[in-house]
Amino acid sequence: MTLEHLSPEQAREVLARAEEIQRRMDAGEVHTVGTDALLAAAEEAGLSREAIEQALAEVAPQPTQQVAPGQLVFALSADKKYYPAEVLATGPREVRVRFMSGGEHALVPEQVRPARFLPGEKITCPLPFWGWWACKVVKFDHKEMQVTVTDDWNTFTFDVSKVRLDPPKDQEETTRTKLIRNAYLWGVASGGIITAIVMRFLMR
Repeated sequence: MTLEHLSPEQAREVLARAEEIQRRMDAGEVHTVGTDALLAAAEEAGLSREAIEQALAEVAPQPTQQVAPGQLVFALSADKKYYPAEVLATGPREVRVRFMSGGEHALVPEQVRPARFLPGEKITCPLPFWGWWACKVVKFDHKEMQVTVTDDWNTFTFDVSKVRLDPPKDQEETTRTKLIRNAYLWGVASGGIITAIVMRFLMR
């Protein structure tokens, strides 16, 4: 029997089982469904082991971004941020990297992202007087290993080793900070009136 040829009764059984698994996951009773459990449930519903294994092979997550030794990447560090690193070696479930700031570490493939520095790509940079700030890439000098970025006000150039990539949630957190900074800059240009108004609103 294949997945494409289920009787109405078998289809109902599979859907009922899927709903039960989903209910338990939504309730926090399980966080993942083991392959063995899934195979057992499928066999109970009348599906062959070969059919479900083929289906798993087709839908199982695959690494979307392959990396190779010598490649420049962003690698996850202890503070949950991604820093520039060089790939030293790769394996089926391990990528060993050397951070440009020093130190080697072994990570799973999902914790490593290719560092392309494409124009318009967002990275986080240590701006003078402001600290870490979300900026957009303007250009990347591979020979000098430097990246030029803009914060929508000015442009800055940094050694690649000085920048990082923040998780999406952290990038969202910078929106409020960016508004405060922009309010300050506008306020400087307008004698402080805008600053007082906008800062009062943002600090509520």
